[in-house]
Amino acid sequence: MNELQSYLNIDQNAPENNSFYNFILRFAMWFLLLGNSVPISLLVTLETVKFFQAQMIQWDKNYLTFDRTAAVHSSNLSEELGVIEYIFSDKTGTLTQNIMKFKSIIIDDIVYGDIEEQPQQEIIDEKPFKEKQRIVSQNVDFTDDTLYSELVSEFMNKKSAKNFSNNDHVFLTLLCLSLCHTIQTELVENIESEIQYNASSPDELALVSFAADMGFKYIGKEDNVMKVYIKHSKETLKFQIQQIIEFNSTRKRMSIVLKDQNGRLTLFCKGADNVILSMLQDFDENDSIQKNILFEIKKQLQEYATIGLRTLVLGYKELEQKEYEKFLSEYNRAQAILDDDQLRESLMNQLEEMIENNLQLLCATAIEDKLQDKVGEVIADLKSAGINVWVLTGDKIETAINIGFSCKLLTDQVKRFIIDGDVEGQVERQLAKVTNYINDHPDEPLSLIVSGVALVIIIHNFKEVFFKVALKANAVMACRVSPKQKQEIVNLVRRLTGKITLAIGDGANDVAMITQAHVGIGIRGLEGQQAAKASDYAIGEFKHLRRLLFYSGHESYRKNSNLILFNFYKNQLYIGAFFFFGFSNGFSGQNLYDQWLSQIFNVFFTSLPIILYALFDEKYPNSNYMQLVQDKANFLESRPDIYREYLTKPIFNLVSFWQQFLWGLLQAILLMVISFYAFEPISPHIHGQNSTYLEAGMTIMSAVVFIVNFKVLLLHNTNYPIIVYINIGSTTCFILFFLLFSQYPFFESFDLFQRLYECFNYYLAMILMLTVTNFFDLGRQRYNYFVEQYREYQQHNPPNQLEIEM
Repeated sequence: MNELQSYLNIDQNAPENNSFYNFILRFAMWFLLLGNSVPISLLVTLETVKFFQAQMIQWDKNYLTFDRTAAVHSSNLSEELGVIEYIFSDKTGTLTQNIMKFKSIIIDDIVYGDIEEQPQQEIIDEKPFKEKQRIVSQNVDFTDDTLYSELVSEFMNKKSAKNFSNNDHVFLTLLCLSLCHTIQTELVENIESEIQYNASSPDELALVSFAADMGFKYIGKEDNVMKVYIKHSKETLKFQIQQIIEFNSTRKRMSIVLKDQNGRLTLFCKGADNVILSMLQDFDENDSIQKNILFEIKKQLQEYATIGLRTLVLGYKELEQKEYEKFLSEYNRAQAILDDDQLRESLMNQLEEMIENNLQLLCATAIEDKLQDKVGEVIADLKSAGINVWVLTGDKIETAINIGFSCKLLTDQVKRFIIDGDVEGQVERQLAKVTNYINDHPDEPLSLIVSGVALVIIIHNFKEVFFKVALKANAVMACRVSPKQKQEIVNLVRRLTGKITLAIGDGANDVAMITQAHVGIGIRGLEGQQAAKASDYAIGEFKHLRRLLFYSGHESYRKNSNLILFNFYKNQLYIGAFFFFGFSNGFSGQNLYDQWLSQIFNVFFTSLPIILYALFDEKYPNSNYMQLVQDKANFLESRPDIYREYLTKPIFNLVSFWQQFLWGLLQAILLMVISFYAFEPISPHIHGQNSTYLEAGMTIMSAVVFIVNFKVLLLHNTNYPIIVYINIGSTTCFILFFLLFSQYPFFESFDLFQRLYECFNYYLAMILMLTVTNFFDLGRQRYNYFVEQYREYQQHNPPNQLEIEM
């Protein structure tokens, strides 16, 4: 009985007759069928959704600024906007308008200009317009006519600019303002007419405009010669440019060497107050006049900074011809070093410092840069949403603190700590003081202000201590920081916390910070387009950040998270039947569905409904109709507490993933049990044919298409009519393809459509499968809804003391 017949020609030693080989082969075929449990289609679906979400941000009319909408340069970050925990912001041009207006100046120890805000009517009525003898530029808000009157009087006495001495600081100050810059303009025939200045920096434009208002009008450059028209004496002064040492964020100053018509060389320099004051020429300690001037200027700088004005200090230096020629020779030699960039930069910096040293102090200026619209309101909402806001600026501490209060980043209710030490021991003591306060008051909020000098010491010696303190603060301001320091701060917070970070700025000095953060936002400002081009998102104003996070980001995170979870659920529901079918067929690798229909299952039958959900569903819709282009503010923009929920309880996490994964497998078991029991025990067909495994499989596939498309409708907050129609259309598409494939014998589903749709057990099985799956889904949805409603009610109606005691 056990002997094989010779006529069968069976070779027992052949690999295909080896039982172990057959088990491994069939098990591998069965395992390959489970490949779709990891949804490859998810990548295509998610990328499609993100692309169109980015387009919808660009089409959104709420982001319009001067007829320009938002720009999206990276479509892969839409959901990260919904879980931002740290925002790093520049100040000038980001929180402020970057429209500079000249307010005040102190020359020697005399202050000109009113720094207090006055009603416009009061200013106009103070003196008739025609008596002022000058036209005030839009970049100048200088309401004091004293300086102009003094200049008129001086020129009446001296007749010509040539009669002013080198000790006349008022004259030299206005020359410095009109010459120490890199502004471009075209020469005009009528020098009395208005000249259009093209400035790379709004500060320079304000300074040159002020000088023009005072009668020192820069009229352009020709053949390397700068020309200034003196209105008071109606003469044009010419200065030949010898050298320009340009401003950069490291030097924090700019210098120009000029030769006048008499052949005298003068260096004019302007820059940050702390830099210029450190480069002044030493004077005799017994010189009470110079000491008093320096004291008054420092005092006035402090006052300017306290009320939020931007400050600059101007100085000058007369050069000897030999001194300049020696500098120029060594400078050219340093510039010629091409094989060592570091050495070249080091030598050039040393030479620049050498020629700029020992300056004579001229004046200090104050320029106003007002906050943008709704900046304070937006920052307050960002903090309410649980987002930590850090402002990184190049301004003085006093200026930064004033702006911090203006934009509601700092408040009197929150204790402030300033770390501004310039030596290691002082910084260590200041950090220890903050640490002790945190230990004694762990639940009390605090704000931290740190200077750039202290930050250098911190990064080298107290990095861990500082960031342990800074991460506890609800607001941090870093002052006098360079672009590199901004980048280092963002990098360290990103690395130490593991949280999603966002950086926002408007200038080239913000590019390093913007590219370092997870999400970079560029503001199209007056300092060029470098930040906007380097960013992931470009917007017109800081206030648009609220909609970008609270609406676009929040909704993208919610919908994309549900899309990912849905795709895993769908594929487990679809593939789960394969998995359990393997235990009943000896892991033979037998396909349970029609392979052709299986190949187009994701593309044609189930992808479009979930894509439309991810694009058009809204938690709080503005309209009863689907909107491709948004033109109204959304309720979410006024609810930072809703944004905060996803920071504390994210939708997509390991728990929610395994819930959906196992939920899909559980429902797959129910579908398989119902389907096989409906077709196997008896012959369910009216003609008496026996049912096959493929009929049970196609019944499961039909149920899966119905279930997953219905589940998308359950996910929707906004079941627009067109969404329902497309959902029904996707299910109808499956029925039509099934009908088509069943007409041709080379398809596995040949003749199955008619046999199933004539079978009463098919309808009974479908009804039962839809009921047991969607019943649970509906129950879970309603339970979550009522829990959410109850939680919201509790937040808005807290129990009173009597209720607590009862």
